[in-house]
Amino acid sequence: MRFFKTNYNKLSDTELVELYRVRNDNACIGELFDRYAPLIYGVCLKYLKNPDDSKDALQQIFENLFKDLKRSSVQNFKSWIYSVTLNRCRMMLRSRQRKLKREQEAEIDVIMLMHDESHPLNEEFLNEIKNAIYELQDNQKICIEYFFLQQKSYKEIIELTGFSFDQVKSFVQNGKRNLKLLLEEKFQKIKSEL
Repeated sequence: MRFFKTNYNKLSDTELVELYRVRNDNACIGELFDRYAPLIYGVCLKYLKNPDDSKDALQQIFENLFKDLKRSSVQNFKSWIYSVTLNRCRMMLRSRQRKLKREQEAEIDVIMLMHDESHPLNEEFLNEIKNAIYELQDNQKICIEYFFLQQKSYKEIIELTGFSFDQVKSFVQNGKRNLKLLLEEKFQKIKSEL
C-alpha cells in the first residue's frame, strides 16, 4: 500500500474546501486557518476593538468551519470567510450592546432608588438599600459602597482596595445586578404589606 503526503500549502482554497468536504481531512482546515487567521483577526480587531474578544471570535469562526463547510456551498472561500467574520463581529457587538444596556438600566434603577427623596418610605427605603448592600458578597459590597455611597471612581477604588481594573469593574457590575435583584425582592415584599 502506498501512502502519499498531501502538500496542503500548494492547494487552492477551493481545493482545500473540496478535499475537506470529501475526505473530512482536518488538515485542510488547519491550512485555511494558517492562511486567513491574520486577516480574520484584523477584521475582528477593527470591529470589536478588543484583542481578547477578537481572539475569541477568531477561535469561534474556525471551530465552526468544521460544520459550516459541510453545510455551505463555498465558491470563493476568502469572500465567504470575510462575510462570516463580519456576521460574527456584528453578533458579538449586538450582544455587547444588549449587555451594556441591561447594565446601564440596572445602574440607573439603583441610582434612582438611592436618590428618590419623594419615596414615601424614604428612610426605610435607604435602610433597605444599605441592608441589601450588606447582603452582597464582600468584594461586591466593598466596591458598591465606594462606587455608589461614596461616589468613588474606578481608579480610586483600585487604589483603596488593591483590586485590578477588571476586578473592580466586575465587582461593581455584578454587585449592581445583585443589588437590583435584592431590592426588587425587598420592595415587592414592602408593596404587598401596604
